[in-house]
Order: sequence, then structure tokens, then C-alpha cells
Amino acid sequence: MRGHGRNLTHIYVTHGHGDHLFGIGQLTAAFPGVRAVATAGTVAGARLQTADDYIEGFWGRLFPGQIPDAVVPDEMEGDRILLEGHELRVIETGHTDTAGSTVLWAPDAGLVVAGDVVYNNTHMYLAETDAASRAEWVAALRRVQDLGADHVVAGHKHPDHDDDPVIVQQSIDYLADIEKTLASTADAVEFYRTMLARHPHRANPGSLWGAAKTLKPSK
Repeated sequence: MRGHGRNLTHIYVTHGHGDHLFGIGQLTAAFPGVRAVATAGTVAGARLQTADDYIEGFWGRLFPGQIPDAVVPDEMEGDRILLEGHELRVIETGHTDTAGSTVLWAPDAGLVVAGDVVYNNTHMYLAETDAASRAEWVAALRRVQDLGADHVVAGHKHPDHDDDPVIVQQSIDYLADIEKTLASTADAVEFYRTMLARHPHRANPGSLWGAAKTLKPSK
């Protein structure tokens, strides 16, 4: 941003997962006066994920010594951000890969900043989901689809893929495959192997294995 002579005014946080929060402090240091904002649901999730016990018990174990001091975004007033005369609209999507998820819609640019509502050719994080919340997720994806965006930026993206809105339908299809595979497999290993065979080119198979262990726990 600074290299292009731009002044950052807002950091919008789509949901409360720590991997979408921990860079806020670095951005506020680089751009004095910038304000990090989010919805009430996202702020609640952020407070949970930035608590000492969560950072030490989860994020710190994954990335020892690498987690910066956490900054919780401010709760937004309203559901719009004005950027150089253009309106950015917050759309609440309910429970997708976590509770309190949102997307940011920039209609003048035909752009959806989708956070973790949409995944771009990476295995989707499902550890916080059940059948009801996954159905809610599909409904949210269909609402995003109805916006008719030209570009959809996902929070998790395969580096070789563009921000093509086809990823919204691909996310819907992936969740449909999850339900089929849950119904047709006996355990976590079979579930993992079946989904991996159906989606061999998606990045981050570790996320799929985490889903397998959560959705098909050992008895």
C-alpha cells in the first residue's frame, strides 16, 4: 500500500479466527491512524481466539514463538464503509467455517472479499461444523453467488488459481461431497482417502485430515 502511495484507513476482519487477526498490529504500526473493524459476531470470536489460554494452547503450539501481540478489532457502527466515494457493504453469513462469519461486498468493483466463507482450491476447515451449520454455509454461499460478483477473493487460496467466482460453486460442491462421503465411509481414514481422491488438487490436505478426525471420530 505505501509503495503505491495509498493511505490505509480501515482493516476489515471477516471473522474471528486467529490466522486472520494476528497481522493487525503490524498493519496499525505501518499505517498510523488506521482502524481495524468487524461485526459484533467477529469481535466475539476474536476475543476468544486472542485469549491467553487459546493462544498458548492452540496457536502457540502450532507456531511457537511466532504469534505477535494480538489486537482485537473495534465493533463496527452500521454495516457500511465508505472508501473514496464507494460503498463497501458488510454481509453477515452466519455460521460457515466458524460462527459470526461475514463477507465484504464492493458492488462498484464487482468484488467480494469472502474471508473463509469461500475457499479457492484448498481443503475447507470443517472442525467447527456439524450437518446443520454446513447447510447454513451452503445457504450463505448461494447468497454470495446471487451477488453476481466478477471477482471473489477467498481467505484461503491455491496460489496457482485466480479469483474467479466459479470458486463459490466449487465450495458448494465440496460441501455436498462432504455429506456424501460422511454417509458412505466407515472411519476417518476411509473418509480422508475418499475425499482426497475426489479433490486431489486442492491444497492443504492437513485441513482435510483434521476434518476427518473431527467428523469421523474413533469409537
